[in-house]
Amino acid sequence: MRGVSTDAAALFASADQTAEFILLLGVAMIAGLAQRYLRACFWRPNDDERAFLSEHMPSLDRASARRLTQAGEWRDVAPGRVLAREGEASDNLIFLASGAVEATREGAVVQIYPPQSFVGEQSRLTGEAANATCEVVSEARCFLVRADALRRLTKGDARIRHALDRALVQDGLRKRMAADGRQGMRVEDDATAALARVTWRDRRVFALPAFG
Repeated sequence: MRGVSTDAAALFASADQTAEFILLLGVAMIAGLAQRYLRACFWRPNDDERAFLSEHMPSLDRASARRLTQAGEWRDVAPGRVLAREGEASDNLIFLASGAVEATREGAVVQIYPPQSFVGEQSRLTGEAANATCEVVSEARCFLVRADALRRLTKGDARIRHALDRALVQDGLRKRMAADGRQGMRVEDDATAALARVTWRDRRVFALPAFG
């Protein structure tokens, strides 16, 4: 009987330790969630971030918006800096807030990217190498998210992934229409078709209209 009592006491002690561990784990998880919530509540975007988010990422909640902006950095970029090179992978996210970027293909200028544009959006969407070299031609202000940080963000936060896909698609289509000098939209080449497929795939998520 004494042995049974000893075994029972050990069993109860073990159960108490397990319950204590589960309780501490639950408290730690709640504390972590509360910390992230408070960070999102008290986070205030700067002027550059506010303009970027309101214009291009309006669907993001505060927590996702904070994660996106804090994963990158704002830089002042001098003329002559190459942001993407033709034929090379360009996985970084680059947003041009001010200034201008010249896109050249085989040495010929194909487009000038104005402020409020993404650089290398087609490569980011399709996973293919950049189809043009993009060089800063006037003093620029850019937001940069490195490829590894961007992969972690889009893998861990579906809101960021969907909002980013939508923003890149819309930006690519605006550039295409500006380059073609058309008000309408016709899918005529592989690059534009790739963008269109992304939009069609996510049109329910984004509530976008179908192409006419």
